Amino acid sequence: MSETKFLDTEHNQKLSKLALAVNQAISNKAFRNLIKDEAQKQFDGDFDILFKNIANMSVENHLKSKFSGKDNVTVKELLEEYFPDSYQKKFKSGLSIIDDLVKQYPDLQISVPVHNEDWDPDNYTPVVTFIPEEYKDQTTKSIPAYNNNGEKISLDAVNKPSEPVIVIGHNERMRIIEPDDTPPSTPYNLTGISTEAGIRINWDMVANADPANTWGYYVYRKSSVNSSYQLKSIVNGVYNRSYDDNSVETGAVYSYYVRAYRDNLLSTASNYISVTAPDRPGSVLSFDAIQHSINEIELRWQNDNSQYISYTQLSRKIINVNSNYVDLQQFTPNQHDYFDHDITPGRKNIYKINHVTSTGNSNPKYDFVNVPYRDISIKSGVYIKEMYIGDYSLENWALGKPEFKIEVAKANSDLSSTHIIQSNMDCQYDHRWREQVYSTGKKVWDWMPGVWYEMITFNAVEFDYPWKMTVSLSVGYNQKNIDSTSFDIQGGVDMEYKVPQGQNCGAAYLNYFDNPNIWLEFPN
Repeated sequence: MSETKFLDTEHNQKLSKLALAVNQAISNKAFRNLIKDEAQKQFDGDFDILFKNIANMSVENHLKSKFSGKDNVTVKELLEEYFPDSYQKKFKSGLSIIDDLVKQYPDLQISVPVHNEDWDPDNYTPVVTFIPEEYKDQTTKSIPAYNNNGEKISLDAVNKPSEPVIVIGHNERMRIIEPDDTPPSTPYNLTGISTEAGIRINWDMVANADPANTWGYYVYRKSSVNSSYQLKSIVNGVYNRSYDDNSVETGAVYSYYVRAYRDNLLSTASNYISVTAPDRPGSVLSFDAIQHSINEIELRWQNDNSQYISYTQLSRKIINVNSNYVDLQQFTPNQHDYFDHDITPGRKNIYKINHVTSTGNSNPKYDFVNVPYRDISIKSGVYIKEMYIGDYSLENWALGKPEFKIEVAKANSDLSSTHIIQSNMDCQYDHRWREQVYSTGKKVWDWMPGVWYEMITFNAVEFDYPWKMTVSLSVGYNQKNIDSTSFDIQGGVDMEYKVPQGQNCGAAYLNYFDNPNIWLEFPN
């Protein structure tokens, strides 16, 4: 857009030069961040900054050639560097340019009236404009501005721009008065309530409190474990009279008072109050991870809806894949299940769930699945496909080829009794080699477990003579620990059975979730 002309008055010339200086100075990222931070304080209830309040603040020096040896420069020094040398002659007071402007215009301000909250000063440099003396709110259609290249342009004064704009002008909310030493009036009627997010306090102020005599409020807090009050926050703006304290410990008691401030003057303290922070939410009532098929795990939980819950967070950790829990999804208080299909056989998945509110998270509950290789929804055959003898001393050569009997058992669901799956399975060698391969395999069982962590126990006996012997073994089972994050020490149920006389080779255990092609070792 072409340049907008303005009247050649002293006011317009000075603000124009100041706007151009700001336009060039905001190439300094630290200066842009200072403008955003100070504007967000809203000392007068709007995104305004008085020049006199920031003139002596420091920013990082990005003009090493101009200010050699200085890591930081003041805002005043930075801006004056961008005024042309010839312009110094316009100032007769002997003051610096910025000091002279502030003395002439005590209400001179810099503001970011639109998109301040959305502005990312690290990555965006706004256009800079100023309000000319002849500006009329109802009739002015455009105002002069400077773009990122320092070029004069026209800015639409009617339609709101789509990006942040820095505006040089005069503060409309502040009545300029001679400074005095009278402190602000005292806030009163301080009250507080517990919210889902923490603690909210509110207070009242006298009717004549305005930006001229009250810039904002200091909020002081003391917890039950502290002996003294500490400044918790500064609430900027005379009309901002509430504060949300969300950094509280659940169930703790906090005390507060408030003081009004102007510059370095403070009012006396308001009344004192004590408020109890809300409790952290309770855990889910129950949580289960249920393997349904080869590629589906159902996560099922029950919420305690008698309490406030922002949402329920479900997370997962895959052992040897994730170093920490990874969030899967958030759920409303009325949702109670989720199906995980992103699963890999052979991996251990630990799931964690907790309630979330603004005051904190509940204690988590856990469950886990060692993802089986088999499809738990259908029967899966268990076969002995091969046998290998590591020690021939079990059977001397004079007795010919080795003969084995294998007993297969499992614990019942009550974990206190057992039943036999296969009894005295013959697994005889057909030659005197170390290895015996069964071409079609010896079928043990069609396994369809009640739970994925079911276990069966194999007992092997190398027999020699036809008379009987009694063998004792412990039939194993898995049991989750109290936190449902791993298995407890494996249990066992004792049982006895009769086999031909021979060498007891011991017991071996097969988990349902084990790789089906696994060697079982009988070390005895």
